[in-house]
Amino acid sequence: YSGKSLRLMKMLDSAVEILNQGLTKHPDGIYAESIKFEIGLCHLDDENNKRAFDIFKNIAERKKDKDLAVKANIFAGVCLARAKQFEKAIESYREVLDGEVTEKQRNWVSGLIGDSYSELGLLTEAVKAYQQDI
Repeated sequence: YSGKSLRLMKMLDSAVEILNQGLTKHPDGIYAESIKFEIGLCHLDDENNKRAFDIFKNIAERKKDKDLAVKANIFAGVCLARAKQFEKAIESYREVLDGEVTEKQRNWVSGLIGDSYSELGLLTEAVKAYQQDI
């Protein structure tokens, strides 16, 4: 699947172009949400946090694929954190933890919450998040 390969090679414009072609041909196909997710990752890699956030939030809200929706919600928080909107990122991460998540996802999100608290200088809260005492 060449769009993902191009993204991994940091050929982001080409990746988005190829992924959009696939999405245009199969807008309601079984892989449409996954294609959108890859486009979101391309924008995130390209530091276009707002555009990536909009894509991830859309995927998360549609909830067509439960696991992909959780990942999209996590990445929406990552976009906020990269945009230095740490309070909003923490809110977004907490929404993820309020839903059904795997232990691996819980560990990842708890670390992201800790990172955001650290960026805010709230070290006590960061430690609690890293220890998953949140």
